[in-house]
Parts: sequence; C-alpha cells; structure tokens
Amino acid sequence: MTVRMFSEPKKPPVRLVTVASFNDAFVANLAMGRLKAAGIECFIGDQNTVAMDWYYSNAIGGIKLCVNETDVQEALEILRDGRYLPQDVPFVPSCRARHR
Repeated sequence: MTVRMFSEPKKPPVRLVTVASFNDAFVANLAMGRLKAAGIECFIGDQNTVAMDWYYSNAIGGIKLCVNETDVQEALEILRDGRYLPQDVPFVPSCRARHR
C-alpha cells in the first residue's frame, strides 16, 4: 500500500512596504489600529528595539508601520486623513521613502 502526502499549495510571498515610521510606540499603535479598523493587514517593526534602547530609534529608522504592497495607496490615504502623515510629503514606492 502506497501513501501519498500532498502539501497545500504555497501562497506567493507577501511583500511588505513601510508606509510610515514613528519615534513613539503609542502613536504607531494608534496608526496601526486605524489601518486594521479599515480592514488593512499591517505590521509594526522594531517596536521592541526602540522600547528597549530608545536612542537606537534614529539609527534604525524608528518604529516602522508596514503594509502589503497591494494596500499601500489605501493605507497612505487613511494615514493622511487621520493626520498620522503630513499632507505635503510625497511617497516614492520604488525606494520606500518619503521625500520633501
């Protein structure tokens, strides 16, 4: 008797894009809650590093709010409406940075 095991089809990898960075974990979590309430899956990176050694915040780029690549524009609109991002700073997705 031969037993064949089939694995589930693999999903394509999710590509995360940083849409905002914060120096304060409280504000980062408020912004994440705003995105989650709108149905956008998001992730906060480097929160624990900044909480343990706050002086690393500038060196590592702060606490990063990341979303799926397909949700970037919607997330930016929500964050701008909630005043978590300045209105006049454009977002350049190719280098994942905001420029003045």
